[in-house]
Amino acid sequence: MLQVTEKATSFLWEAQRSRQCRDTTYRLVENRGGFGLAFDTPTTDDLIFTCEGREVLCVSPTIAECASDLIIDLEETPNGRGLSFTARRG
Repeated sequence: MLQVTEKATSFLWEAQRSRQCRDTTYRLVENRGGFGLAFDTPTTDDLIFTCEGREVLCVSPTIAECASDLIIDLEETPNGRGLSFTARRG
């Protein structure tokens, strides 16, 4: 099953709070053979990840199935913080 760490949801919440448009959230999408994020409005079929009671990431059932071995985490590098998309091993 798709895993989104607490650090990743907190990072998305911080980014979401700074946005003016509050009726959309991040959506996990396929992007050039991998995954990325876009803004969208969640639907009733979506898998929803929250932080502090706020929806921060929505995932369609189709993408959730494709990303079933994916871990989304926060990565801290010398260049700054960002999300990492890593396939679970084993």
